[in-house]
Order: sequence, then C-alpha cells, then structure tokens
Amino acid sequence: MTSRSHHILVAGLCVLTLCLSGCLSPNLRYTDIGQVSARAHLRKGVASYYEIEIKRPTDASAPQFSIQLPDGQIIQHTSLTYDALKQAGFRDFHRDYQPQYSRELTGYGVSFHFSDDTLLLIRFGDVSRIGGDGAGIGREGVKQFYTLPLTQEDLESIFGHPDEISDGHYW
Repeated sequence: MTSRSHHILVAGLCVLTLCLSGCLSPNLRYTDIGQVSARAHLRKGVASYYEIEIKRPTDASAPQFSIQLPDGQIIQHTSLTYDALKQAGFRDFHRDYQPQYSRELTGYGVSFHFSDDTLLLIRFGDVSRIGGDGAGIGREGVKQFYTLPLTQEDLESIFGHPDEISDGHYW
C-alpha cells in the first residue's frame, strides 16, 4: 500500500469513527412554519433559534405578530410601513448586493427589507453576543414578547406548529 493510499484509508476510518460515535451529530436546525423560516444552533439536541425570517409579513396570510421595541413601544404587524418604522427609530441601511430590495431599515436586531413601499422580508437576529437591547416578538394580542435566542417552545408559541424541521451540520 502506498503512503498516499494509507493516509486516505486512515482519514476515512477517522471520519467513520466520528460518525459512528455521534461526534458529528447535527448542530443546526432549520424550521419552516408557513411564511416563517428559523435557524437554530443545536446543543445536545436542544434548539436555540438565533435567526427568524418572515416573508411578506403584512400579507393577509402572514402570521399575526407584534414587535416590542426596547423602550416598550409595540408595533403591530399591520403597521409595519417604512415611515412608521423610521419614526420608531429604525435606521436606513444601504446594501449594494441585494437588488431585489430597494430599501432596508435596521435596528434592535431586526432588519426590514422593502421593494419600493412593499415590505417583503423581516429578519430577526440574536443581539445578545454583540450587546445592546433587541426587539421582542410575540403573538398579536398577547402581552408575552420574546427576544432571540428562542427555544423550540417559544418559537411554536408565537408562530404555531412547524410545517417542516430539518437538522443538519455546520462544519
């Protein structure tokens, strides 16, 4: 056996051993609930959701949610207009690499992506690692608001039962 073949065989056996021992168990979770997509880190099988995206959040079919700003102000999902968000303290953010969006507002760990006056996407992120206060999200009409990261139970209490959950690996 050549030295190269030997190295390939040893590397293959190491990967196989890691897979069989569970060391390469999934460490990411992707969850879809209607127009909501969420991503979580998995630690010992427990999900910690660090990002949520809501597509077409003001459509009639969108989930019924509200956003609570760190100062206590609550914004209903039906009031998510560019002007209302600017007045609430969200800042313009310019990106040259996203042509499908003409404007973006950001702040408190949330970004709002517009095409002209139409809100196409909201992205919530975990701000706990960088400091500062994040916006909370909750089911509309309920006074309970959650900031990211969220547990699986928190995510489902806001948006309902998942349509699809898939676990994967991040190398």
